[in-house]
Amino acid sequence: MISARRPGHKPTTMKIHGYDRLVGLLILAGSFVFAASLGLFAYAGAFSRYWADDYCYSAWVKTYGLPAAIIDWYQTSGNRLSTLAAVAISEGFGPGAIRFMPLVLLVVWVAAWVFCVGRVVRLLNLPVAPIAWLWLALVQVYFVVLLAPDRLQTLYWRMGALHYSLPLPLLLINVGLLAWAARQPGRRAVWASLGAGLLAFFAAGLSETFAALQAGLFALALAAAAWGLKSSRRGPLLEGISARRGLLLTAVPLAGTLLMMAIMAAAPANSWRQAAMPPPDNLLLIVPYSLRYAADFIFYTIRGRLVPYGFYVLGMAAFTLLVWRTDTTLLAPRRVLTALALTLLVTYGLIVCSFAPSAYAGLLYPAGRAQMPAAFILLAGVGLTAGLGAHLVRARLPALAWKPAALLLLVVFSLYPLRLAAIPRQEQAQLAVRAGRWDARDARIRSALASGKAQVVVEQTDVVQSLEDMGPAPTYWINACAAMYYGAGSITAIP
Repeated sequence: MISARRPGHKPTTMKIHGYDRLVGLLILAGSFVFAASLGLFAYAGAFSRYWADDYCYSAWVKTYGLPAAIIDWYQTSGNRLSTLAAVAISEGFGPGAIRFMPLVLLVVWVAAWVFCVGRVVRLLNLPVAPIAWLWLALVQVYFVVLLAPDRLQTLYWRMGALHYSLPLPLLLINVGLLAWAARQPGRRAVWASLGAGLLAFFAAGLSETFAALQAGLFALALAAAAWGLKSSRRGPLLEGISARRGLLLTAVPLAGTLLMMAIMAAAPANSWRQAAMPPPDNLLLIVPYSLRYAADFIFYTIRGRLVPYGFYVLGMAAFTLLVWRTDTTLLAPRRVLTALALTLLVTYGLIVCSFAPSAYAGLLYPAGRAQMPAAFILLAGVGLTAGLGAHLVRARLPALAWKPAALLLLVVFSLYPLRLAAIPRQEQAQLAVRAGRWDARDARIRSALASGKAQVVVEQTDVVQSLEDMGPAPTYWINACAAMYYGAGSITAIP
């Protein structure tokens, strides 16, 4: 950093370095707090068990093996083909692996953010020190978990997490890969684009909700690359990057996404889902419904959680003020305002995309778990908006006006998770009680099968909240999937 010169006064380098160290220590301390807070959610997730659809997916993988399971599932049960591969990896580590799925998801999510931020920072030559990447990653993951529309079904429940949460870190990895490839030699860029296409193809197969969001994102990126064919339009941040390469790097993952969407749309198993939730007679109705649902989601989500969103905005603003080194040129206010407008528009547009599949299914508003991709986009959009707003403040105020306030805000923001530590502890206590009941029932089922009983009867008990479970009818779909998973003739849960 460079301090202001006064007549007859030399810059005090030690003070500048001391300020840098103070900011670094605050960011490091905050990283520990957010990491520990995420650890509480991961510990609560250790009491996850097989619930609802978990039995079905695992049963198919165990019974048929992965390739045959994908074919049979596609024809008879569903179109989310990539999920079976993720389940097969989980099952490869044994039935106890499901307890570590929340931890694995959180670790992958943080690592994906670090990778993505690092690649984008280097691509754009942004003045952000590497120590800040981890802080930003931990903050993003902590708040997306804290503000999840349905945390049970998007973090603790394996199938909900695989459908709606896992695709999000995969998207971050893909963006980071493309950012890295943007400045690589031609052959590397081609191979990277093919890898991005395969990753996009796989991620799209986890759920229609995410596939629509990913298609919208890469379509916008492709349009931006096409608009930037003239070098004068790309601006100094993207100077030296060929727009033709941008077209390649965005068109291939978009093609991979659309290919998977076409495969999912053609699934024979879609017939029974559409019978339960038929699409509207006039498909054009999907557009106004999706637009309205997205606007309602943004408004009611932020209004209902003003305090955490307020802390998040202040924290991101303080972070931007402190980590953007002062020895670099600030962006022109006009460019920042343009970026602000585009951020708001793109955020809304991507949420609309993610809501379109639910609107297609009977013009329904998305369920809580299906809102997770939209919550991720909303949080990222709000964070970027806060950062751009802070950039404008920094351009208009002297350092003595905003540095003390930013330091204080960063300290308060880093302590905020401690105030909310009771939330994951309460969830852990509730999940532990139900996990104990599940473990006891699991032991009774396995004991009955070991004794030679094919028709197993157990007591119906509360093992999970807000998700369906085994009932008194052995032909009920969860009973049937559980019987297939355990290798029983039938399982009946008597009240």
